[in-house]
Amino acid sequence: MINYFCDVIIFALNGRSDSTVATATTWLNLISARNVRAKVVLFLIGNENCNNDWIRSYLDRKIIHKLFIVYDADVVDEIDVFQWPLGPALYRRFPSGSIGPSDARSKRKYVCNLMVTVYPNSSRERLVKIIEDHGLEKDCYVQTRDSWPSHEDSGVVDAYRAILLDSDLTLCPVGYNAESYRIYEAAASGSVPVIEDRIGIAGGCRTSRSETASNSNGQRSIRIHSPPLTLLKYYEAPFIYVRDWSELVRIVAKERELSVERKAERRRRLLEWYAKFGTQIKEHFVRVISDETE
Repeated sequence: MINYFCDVIIFALNGRSDSTVATATTWLNLISARNVRAKVVLFLIGNENCNNDWIRSYLDRKIIHKLFIVYDADVVDEIDVFQWPLGPALYRRFPSGSIGPSDARSKRKYVCNLMVTVYPNSSRERLVKIIEDHGLEKDCYVQTRDSWPSHEDSGVVDAYRAILLDSDLTLCPVGYNAESYRIYEAAASGSVPVIEDRIGIAGGCRTSRSETASNSNGQRSIRIHSPPLTLLKYYEAPFIYVRDWSELVRIVAKERELSVERKAERRRRLLEWYAKFGTQIKEHFVRVISDETE
């Protein structure tokens, strides 16, 4: 996809797999071969295992002037390369503000929910066992599957949406990457994401580092990266982070003691943050583009 913004070309490409990278490089090589004078801004769906080294040469050769990349990535420097949130799955219809004021204040049926594909030898298996061993099924809706389907019909999507809208918390264990659609879909539903704060099961993403870089004006920027979920932490997402799922027992016990009013107020703050987050991300993009056109 190509859009034009003054003397800037904006691309959106997929770099998640070897096949999509091949298509993406075809487009970028075409730009290079034609000596396009406009500055190129690229939105890239990164690799879930954070294997994005192929993009570095296009940045070094200034074929790409600014890059917005989904998933934590080593190339992010907050000067020429910025992280972009994964967001909800659009086909599941989770826009910002998807629930009304009365829904935000109402009592919800479930303390938490877990609807995931369970990978062998993963923390998801451990999470299911913890729920079973501590009898948390009476508080939490649990539905698991052994493999990720290639297609979700409307009935499955509607049921998924309904559970999120009727849960105070949504459990978000890591998959191949720590970031998932579920995080944003839960936030849009007013269900607080409970996030496993570690790298994904593939283990290809960095754990922590600091970055020092310079822009064209000689200004320097230092930012500490503490993946996973750097962007959400930077914008102070009001989520619950856990290092180990054994913490869920304490979290559920605390939830049982919270009043409906306290939960409703928390839900209101979550929805306000989610709407503000979307605005801030858009404004940041506009600032970057505006700098490129000056």
